[in-house]
Amino acid sequence: MNLSLPVLGLCLAAGLVWPTAPRPATGGVEGTVRTEVKIATKGATSQRDVVLYLEPKQKPAEASKPGKATVVQKKLAFEPHVLPIVRGSTVEFTNEDQVKHNVFVEAECCKLDVDADKGENKTHVFPQAGEFPVVCRLHPEMTMYVLALETPHFVRVELQKDKEQSTDQKAVFTATFKLENVPPGTYTLRTWNKKLKALEREVVVAEGAPQKLDLVLEK
Repeated sequence: MNLSLPVLGLCLAAGLVWPTAPRPATGGVEGTVRTEVKIATKGATSQRDVVLYLEPKQKPAEASKPGKATVVQKKLAFEPHVLPIVRGSTVEFTNEDQVKHNVFVEAECCKLDVDADKGENKTHVFPQAGEFPVVCRLHPEMTMYVLALETPHFVRVELQKDKEQSTDQKAVFTATFKLENVPPGTYTLRTWNKKLKALEREVVVAEGAPQKLDLVLEK
């Protein structure tokens, strides 16, 4: 409906509000991740990163839309060390060090082997779902992982030593997570960590308050 400016002004002055399309009902999942397995939490080979993601039991009407993500090569390390993305997304690798770096992916679907001088950007698409190790062939200690997923509902968290729960005999590592704006339905919650065993849990997401979960990861 088209209104003239005078009529529109009268409507605004009268406090009339145009109806808007209702937002889709959503829910979520949140909670804690815990492990008593000793892990490295610092350096280029850290094991602290955990990815949690939800896979719907029923195939969604529309496929997840690819996006863009950035990885920085800095202080002889990839940041982040683990990058979850939607399958088909573009990843930009940026060299912020003073030395030349390389980005190498061996997987058949996503082969890449390029050098990058200081300040250079290299982009790459990961068209298939899966776990893809990435290495700098000029500095082999520089490694990372790209985790290409079929779902947009994921989060990456970092396990850290919990001083309150740890003792001289046992180290405990914890993190909190939150998956928001998830359409109601039944999902499989999965975890990924390069050292700890993957965990699966069926969850039912309802509209409103998030479901609470406490997860324990083992080796």
